[in-house]
Amino acid sequence: HIMTTEYNRHGEVAIYDVSTELISDFDYDGYFHRYSVAIDADTIFDTSYIYAELYLSYEGGPWHYYASSKNHLIHSDSEMDTFIIETELADGYPAGYYDLRIEIYDAETGAWLTSAGPYDDTSLSALPLEDSYLDSPREAAWYPVETEIVVASHGGSISWLMLSLPLLLIIRLYAVEHRSIDC
Repeated sequence: HIMTTEYNRHGEVAIYDVSTELISDFDYDGYFHRYSVAIDADTIFDTSYIYAELYLSYEGGPWHYYASSKNHLIHSDSEMDTFIIETELADGYPAGYYDLRIEIYDAETGAWLTSAGPYDDTSLSALPLEDSYLDSPREAAWYPVETEIVVASHGGSISWLMLSLPLLLIIRLYAVEHRSIDC
């Protein structure tokens, strides 16, 4: 269940590519309580610092804000700066079809830059979702109704470990060289 779309550039920042992945459906009823959204935003500048706000609409109803990503540094039109927001709907989301809207903001000024939603692409439309209490193969238990969302935000494919590997290699070579001189 992966849906993808691409957008044309317009303005300073554009959402070039977005994809959704439906992850967990424990009771196999076709409604998922866990999903992710991968966002590849591009900028006309060398770099821009942005964040995303996400909204859900239950079966054509009003939009409800549910999460913000961490701040992300994007590089021109690089694919390496794609970030993923993984969401688990814990409670308060009845089974049904949800539309998703993404709004991108400038992380330094808070200014709105661009957005994408179900009218832009079907990958953000009619996602079959429900909360984790409903998505259970066991008998339903009575829980207080409250909205809880667990969001994990992942950066691009370059990590701090990858950036520090050259430094670790230099330190290792230096230590080996000095050890052989001392012997």
